[in-house]
Amino acid sequence: MSPQRYNRTNFVTSAVAVKILKAMQGALKDGLQHYVENKRGQRWLRVCVRPVDGSDSRFTFEFHAGNGQSVGHLVLQALFVWSDEHESEFSRLVGELYRLTSHPYIVWRQAEAKALQDAADKERREWLKARGITHSFKAPGGITYLGRWVRNWLGRKKFLAIADHNGAEFFKPFKLDNEALWYGTTQGFFV
Repeated sequence: MSPQRYNRTNFVTSAVAVKILKAMQGALKDGLQHYVENKRGQRWLRVCVRPVDGSDSRFTFEFHAGNGQSVGHLVLQALFVWSDEHESEFSRLVGELYRLTSHPYIVWRQAEAKALQDAADKERREWLKARGITHSFKAPGGITYLGRWVRNWLGRKKFLAIADHNGAEFFKPFKLDNEALWYGTTQGFFV
């Protein structure tokens, strides 16, 4: 028995169109392979994003049936039977993919890494704020200290250095000398 060969009629129904569009949206969002399942829950169509041959910055959708048959041309033929809203959604997704200059998986991973880094930075800043850091001060030698302004018993201001510019806390906080205060600059609030 030979494997099933797909034709245009396998893709013209509205239910199949909705499933294909959902798989396309998923592939465009995360760059991974997404599958369309039949009524029995079996995967019969794979939708993925792949680079256009000979181009590093252009991408296209790829449609493969479960038997290995490339069915992208059949999906395009069925597109003429789909409703106007499904057809416009298909065109929008293809246009959005065409505008991308890097693979959606790379974009997704970079956004995920940036979110993790931002969360770690925010947590570190909150930890430093809890230690009393309010300002950033650049000494004449170019060294940046994180700390806060304090007053001595005469009411004179001194800068209490608590951490270096990377946020590594000193073993013991120290006050900067007068020369550093005269020639250094306060860079701003530590937020």
